[in-house]
Amino acid sequence: MACNYYSSITFLICFTMMIMIIHIGENETLSKRKRNGLRYIAEAILLGTICEFLGFYLNGDTVLPKVIHGIAKAIEFSVSPVISYLFYVLLNNNDEKKIGGFLLKGIIISNLIIQVFSIFIPLVFFIDNNNYYQRGNYYNIYIASYLIGIFICSIELFKYSKRHQSNGIKTILAIVSLIVCGFGSRFSNPEIHTDWLVTSIVYLTFIIAYSDLYLRMDSLTGLLNRRSYDNRINKIDYDTAIIIFDVDDFKSINDTKGHNYGDRVLKLIAKNILRAYVKYGYCYRIGGDEFCVILREGVLQKLINQDKSKDGYHAIELLGETFNKLLDVEKLKDNELGKVLKGVSKGVDIFKFNDEYDSAEYYQKSIKDSVQKADSRMYNEKSEKKE
Repeated sequence: MACNYYSSITFLICFTMMIMIIHIGENETLSKRKRNGLRYIAEAILLGTICEFLGFYLNGDTVLPKVIHGIAKAIEFSVSPVISYLFYVLLNNNDEKKIGGFLLKGIIISNLIIQVFSIFIPLVFFIDNNNYYQRGNYYNIYIASYLIGIFICSIELFKYSKRHQSNGIKTILAIVSLIVCGFGSRFSNPEIHTDWLVTSIVYLTFIIAYSDLYLRMDSLTGLLNRRSYDNRINKIDYDTAIIIFDVDDFKSINDTKGHNYGDRVLKLIAKNILRAYVKYGYCYRIGGDEFCVILREGVLQKLINQDKSKDGYHAIELLGETFNKLLDVEKLKDNELGKVLKGVSKGVDIFKFNDEYDSAEYYQKSIKDSVQKADSRMYNEKSEKKE
């Protein structure tokens, strides 16, 4: 009965991974690099699951030589660190100069060497004379490589979540808890085969979370996109500040330098909006050359308290000065940018939430009025610069 159950689970894992490989291959939203990364992970899970299944059914087999059994277990144990590395690379544009990527590569190579030797020498595992798999005295080396990979990927996933302005700590903790529970069951009882089932669930959970983040992002600048902005603006239930940005005379930049250069300017401005404001609020690109920041809950009052003033506008203005200084530094580093980028105009309005709004319609009117005021102030600043 247990054998049939295990076979069914293995079949479902393999079938699910094959569906994901096909689905990812047909995805036109993700870049080729990201599609490849997700496909490689699914293929690695498929390989590891098949090798575990093969090892399970070779236990006690009297027909095939035990070296075949050993090769299957060596491949299975070698795949786990590779999956961690593939997740790590997927979360980073370039892992070459990062210590996490370097460490994971070292783990993959050293683990692979040990697993190959284990086919012939009892190290991490061995196959006894009756062709049964047994844990070796150095099985903890595999455990260590597995846990280190999980730890590095968890940290990187947290950083990735923060870079994309998402507080994904609850999801990350849930994923790590699932891995620990699944792997802990197998560690305590070798007869419980949950490793690849858990890995498959984690993979699917990751794709859901990853897709959610991807759909929220502006592809050019990496800021949150208009859809995310619309969702946020319609559910603000706290006092906040809304800051609207618009690049001065951006049309002339595109006309004189070309759209590629214009895109470069937008990315540079977005980068510095993040540097100046991401600690305090959500940063969006809401139009061609229009950006917005909405302060997080409780931040407005903290800024006012730190500024020791009751004027929220003055506290926000200090953040604006930081942003302006960052742009000035960019202009000094790039003479061409200093010539074409005249500046970025800003407009601010403080939205005071009232939990006694008569209706959702009145709330919508109030928040739209606040956005309109910030927009008007931004255009007033733009007009003053031209005078």
